[in-house]
Amino acid sequence: MKRTKNRLKKKYYKRVAVGINGFWIRHNGHYWIVSDETFGCYIAAHERYMKAAQLARDKIKKHFDQYIEGLQVYRDRAHEEAMSRGGIRDENL
Repeated sequence: MKRTKNRLKKKYYKRVAVGINGFWIRHNGHYWIVSDETFGCYIAAHERYMKAAQLARDKIKKHFDQYIEGLQVYRDRAHEEAMSRGGIRDENL
């Protein structure tokens, strides 16, 4: 029983790169959660690892145009914000 409790307290993380985007797949003790690295948002969750990855893949394929559009808007805003602060400097990294 003690071994199970310790296992549930740990969080398991795995980074998966797809093209230029990265995704985090983590286990929170109950579910595998797939998150987008760029947006930092949750995409899908399931009790089984491969099922969570498949659900995330299906969601992105189904709504690919909206996903790319949102990604472009997010990157444009981040670029504008960086430029309004005087560009990217070494001390900001």
